[in-house]
Amino acid sequence: MIVARHQQHGRLILTVCDESVMGKRVEQGRHQLDLTSNFFQGERMTEQQCLPLLARAAVAYFVGKESVALGVAQGIIDPRQVRRVRNIPHAQAIRG
Repeated sequence: MIVARHQQHGRLILTVCDESVMGKRVEQGRHQLDLTSNFFQGERMTEQQCLPLLARAAVAYFVGKESVALGVAQGIIDPRQVRRVRNIPHAQAIRG
């Protein structure tokens, strides 16, 4: 998976994205996923490498089957909150 780190107002924001969907832009009705922007560009990490970052993140965006599954498995994402655009799952988690 590809993990990008961003800092905003002292808070860590992560994007966790499957490599298989990186660089894609898909639309379905009024919804779209644009994974072409620099916001999603990061470094390749294993799930184990990603876990400490997820523990510190104030906001995490998950895109793709493997990434969303990681968020669900770690209890960060409620499976009922997962949305799909052209069969690509995505979810967002915000912590206080």
